Amino acid sequence: MENSSTTENDGCSLQPTAQYTIGIVICGAGILGNLAFMFVVFRVASMRIIPNAYLVNLAIADLLHLLIHQVFWFTYVFGGNITNQVVRCMLFFIVRISQYVSMFTVTMLSIERFLALCRPLTYRNGVIHKKMFVAFMIFLIWFVSTAVTAEAFYDCFSPSAIRSLPGQIFYIVSLFTLMLLVLVVYILIIRQVKQSSQAVRNKEKQIVRVCLATALVYFLCMLPSVTNAIFTVMIAEHPWIQLDINLACLLNVSNYFLEVNSAVNPLIYTTMSSNYRRAFKKAFMCSPYKLAGPRGATRMTAGESTNVGMETSVSYRTDTKQTHL
Repeated sequence: MENSSTTENDGCSLQPTAQYTIGIVICGAGILGNLAFMFVVFRVASMRIIPNAYLVNLAIADLLHLLIHQVFWFTYVFGGNITNQVVRCMLFFIVRISQYVSMFTVTMLSIERFLALCRPLTYRNGVIHKKMFVAFMIFLIWFVSTAVTAEAFYDCFSPSAIRSLPGQIFYIVSLFTLMLLVLVVYILIIRQVKQSSQAVRNKEKQIVRVCLATALVYFLCMLPSVTNAIFTVMIAEHPWIQLDINLACLLNVSNYFLEVNSAVNPLIYTTMSSNYRRAFKKAFMCSPYKLAGPRGATRMTAGESTNVGMETSVSYRTDTKQTHL
């Protein structure tokens, strides 16, 4: 969880048992949903495509986040707490890494979609659609996320709140900067789709809707956590500021929103993409032979990389390059 835990005297209106139950239900549903999504991608060949590689990376980060939150919730339910400082700091360290991984992955996905839809020639002639590049970017996302979180791990052992300010400020600035970047990118994508022909627009509608919904839900759910970080910085820098707000309660609310963010993505894919629903049925109801589909059906060109099974109608085709994972 965030840098502090839910307590029985947090000042929130809900009783502790109700708070724990809500957290357990959200985390449990999110864990099952993300596992189901990864299972569908790995089992259905037509789902092994470039955008879904980033979505699987997002699902892994969400899964780590939810599993650790679930550990805390069950610990509280049974009347305990994680008192070992090293274990507690390590869990917090992993949670914060997963938050940065989600942040960077959502941004990278938006850039990939922008190049595929708005700059098709650059996309085709570049390396962004190649498997090695995608694998490298995923590795880089985890590496950078770990590096920028190292200070938070150190701060966890420090009783001084002041020492955590650089990390909190970097977290706030990073989120708002990337949020602005993603917003601009999707505005450009929507404009490009609207200027396309009706046939192209119909093909792109689902993919834009799914990607945009994923980004919007992510940043909206992150706002309570960022608000909590802003208040933490304000109080640490200016102790004389009196805020009429219960920070412990705000922290719990931000934890719920973070859990919802990690849990809701599979629901977005299911409700907004008919292709994912079909893939879900194939993965859980069909035989392995049917999953493979016709011979050669999984071959995909650089101009045809898609999101959750949706075709991206980029106006070029190359038969020598395959971009599925």
